[in-house]
Amino acid sequence: SAGLESAEGVGADFGLKRGRHIRVNYNNYQREIDDNTWTIGPEVTGEGIFECYNFGSCVAPDECSCKDGYGGFDCGTPLCRHEQASGDIVGCLNGGICANKDDCHCIQVESVLWKVYSETERGLTGWTGTDCSMPMCIQGHYAPDCDASEFAPGQEGCYRCANGGFCVAPDKCQCADGWSGYDCRTPVCKAEATPLVRNQLMTFDEAKIHIFEQDPCGMVGFNTLRDEGPRGVCTLPNQCTCNCKGSYDDKLCRLIGGKYCKRPFHDPLFRRRNILSPNEIFGTRNCYSGYEGFVNKETDLFTSCHLKIHEPSFFNHYTVLVAFIITFGAISVFLVFGCLFISVNRRKKVNRMERRRILTRSSVQSIHALAYEQGGRKKD
Repeated sequence: SAGLESAEGVGADFGLKRGRHIRVNYNNYQREIDDNTWTIGPEVTGEGIFECYNFGSCVAPDECSCKDGYGGFDCGTPLCRHEQASGDIVGCLNGGICANKDDCHCIQVESVLWKVYSETERGLTGWTGTDCSMPMCIQGHYAPDCDASEFAPGQEGCYRCANGGFCVAPDKCQCADGWSGYDCRTPVCKAEATPLVRNQLMTFDEAKIHIFEQDPCGMVGFNTLRDEGPRGVCTLPNQCTCNCKGSYDDKLCRLIGGKYCKRPFHDPLFRRRNILSPNEIFGTRNCYSGYEGFVNKETDLFTSCHLKIHEPSFFNHYTVLVAFIITFGAISVFLVFGCLFISVNRRKKVNRMERRRILTRSSVQSIHALAYEQGGRKKD
């Protein structure tokens, strides 16, 4: 036995017990927060040192030296450190919580986009990625090979929207040029109202000009006198599919005939007359009733539908035929009258000759009669 259980100043506040013993070196000092006083807690035996959470070291009373990845007064607070493409070191962004060392739990909730757009899938939206810097779009898709630093700051890919768009916030897309809509699937068609176009639109109303510039395909609301509906639809960026009310169909023409055999009108007398209004055009496709507009020379597709396909009146449509009939009729009448005139003249000539013959015969007979009469007198 050491016999020093009551000795002081030997490096142990409680001294050493007699006989075989375990060294007491955990003094369990405790500080009262209210009055900032220290008290000695129950005796704890055993080899060791004062330790903070997560294997941190107690280097002074109530002062911890924390292991890498932890912080706080007791080393109980995990640290999240993530390097971005810019080289910055960030923690958990956009409200994310650092649950463990370098482990962020990001905010994610059920998307409500389907309540506005019924065709949208249901699922989670919010933020993801090791640092919660990646927004999620339920209407988009995850692209692991996304290398755009602006949209993939964590270098872990990004969510993409349709047609080259990027997800910039939960369920919010930033669309590429030529596309719009909540999912970047709506093409954008716009046009410039040049002096030629203004003349073709036949209006000085700037509100109507604006309708054409913002929607050269549909032009909904342009005609305020009657609702004609859209003149066409924007099917691709600056590419229109114009509304056709009637068109030639080769197959149906052979099977059914009738209106399916009707073709767009082209004036054969266009060099001699102009029957088009400024807002009209001769059909350039199979459509004989509807709308057309400017054409992209490279794609041969419409970029507007602001011109109405000309539908001619009966006279304009059959001008050549009518002219032929009139000409033929005039010639026929001329010939008939010519023949009648010749016939009448011939009849008159015959009649004159007959009268002359009759007169000549009468004269001869009169002469003979006179001679006979005179001869009788001589005999007497």
